[in-house]
Amino acid sequence: MLSVCSLGLGVPFLMAAAFTGGFLSRLWVTRRFGHHLQFFAGGIMIVMGIAMITALKPRCDAKH
Repeated sequence: MLSVCSLGLGVPFLMAAAFTGGFLSRLWVTRRFGHHLQFFAGGIMIVMGIAMITALKPRCDAKH
């Protein structure tokens, strides 16, 4: 029972280690568009913050 539990804990880490190389080789796409993505995500955060402050965004917890 202990060996099965140990395998269940260890296998995800071994799989992550096996696929890290492929992931890092494809990471260049993120580096290429990362600067633009940061500005886009920042703009969305600013718009959402303004909407929350000015109560333009409907409240999810309001009961009608």
